[in-house]
Amino acid sequence: MRLHRLRASALQPPDASDWIVVVVRSLLLIMLASLVTRGWVWTDDRGLIAASALTLALVLNAIAVVTHWRGFSLRMPSLIIDAIWVWLWMAAVGEQSIYFMPMLVLIVIIAGMWYRLIGSFLTASLCGAFWLYIRHEASSIMAMQLWITLSSLSFIFLAALLSGYMSEARLYAEHMLAKYRQEMFASRYLHEHMTPKELPRISGWQLARLSRPARVVVGGDFHDFINCGDGSYAILLGDVCGKGIDAQIRVPTVKSAIKLGLKSNSTMRLSDALNIANGILVEELPEAFATAVILRVAQNDGCVNVASAGHAFTLLLRADGAVEHLRASGPPLGASHDVNYSDEQICLSEGDVLVVLTDGVIEARSESGEPFGIERLRALLCRLNGLDAHKIASSILEETLKFSARATDDDITIIVAKYLPELNSKSHDER
Repeated sequence: MRLHRLRASALQPPDASDWIVVVVRSLLLIMLASLVTRGWVWTDDRGLIAASALTLALVLNAIAVVTHWRGFSLRMPSLIIDAIWVWLWMAAVGEQSIYFMPMLVLIVIIAGMWYRLIGSFLTASLCGAFWLYIRHEASSIMAMQLWITLSSLSFIFLAALLSGYMSEARLYAEHMLAKYRQEMFASRYLHEHMTPKELPRISGWQLARLSRPARVVVGGDFHDFINCGDGSYAILLGDVCGKGIDAQIRVPTVKSAIKLGLKSNSTMRLSDALNIANGILVEELPEAFATAVILRVAQNDGCVNVASAGHAFTLLLRADGAVEHLRASGPPLGASHDVNYSDEQICLSEGDVLVVLTDGVIEARSESGEPFGIERLRALLCRLNGLDAHKIASSILEETLKFSARATDDDITIIVAKYLPELNSKSHDER
């Protein structure tokens, strides 16, 4: 099986880096061949060493040209054999070995690029030891030669340090990018699978929902439509603090705590449900908190119960164009033990619209850094008076994206409920 994979990889077409290696090694092969034809081999006792270096270099580069041309890279063998023939040649030339210093530095840099900091320093140590041996064999180390030798050694290890650091930085960047992509995938997956697939159909109400994840990291927005069992529905919208996978893994706990509060609450008071959920989250998520708002709507009934835990982005657009801002009745869930939330009941007339959204709209910023803000949203709702629920939601989203040059750093979730008592159940969903 291993031999089969090696054969398969050897038949892969070369990429751009392989072609560069082929071209460079082909030029080196031509240069080495020209040295042989010119008889550039010493006649003294170093002639055998020079001939061995030339032969090894010729064979290596010929093999490397063929293998890289076939798209099959041999990193470690190439590095070792390149070092051997360069060292042999340096041993052969003696005093002229100073001219081979760039080749040693190149080998150290390549080792750093391929095998990071440890590999570059190990290679630099071997090259430095060999360099000292060559300089010692070449001649006695005088004062000037000592300075040259030490400078050369410093240059070799400096190249190793820089090459190793660059390789470590590249590896760290690749690791962080892979981790970021993995978290992005996981957070988006969780976000999609924890989002209700369909909107409920409630007689007398026109519902619309729009949801857009952040451009970079998905936040902690969540929403749900909970059947209360008596013909009414609880519309839940909230935001868990944080972003990415850390926020998304807290969403199920927050939603489950709120649902448990609703189901274990015989009085159907939304504030009691929030009190129960807050007690659970203080124990289960002591270092996190979440804002949430619950609206309980019934079939063909304009009276809506509202309870909010730190969520201040609920607005009521009256049919006459007036805009009311519903304030939060308590702090975020999980922020404190001693909290008592309260219910508020509002009565809607025909054509009135409830708009519930997350802070992705309010905190969207223009290119100059100016936030969209609650006042700009109020003015926008006044202009949207009389439109259906979906048109209102889509217009809010479009204006927010236009204001922020279509770049948002936080999730945007918008739920619009328009009271139309003569209308059969109708909803519009765009997630």
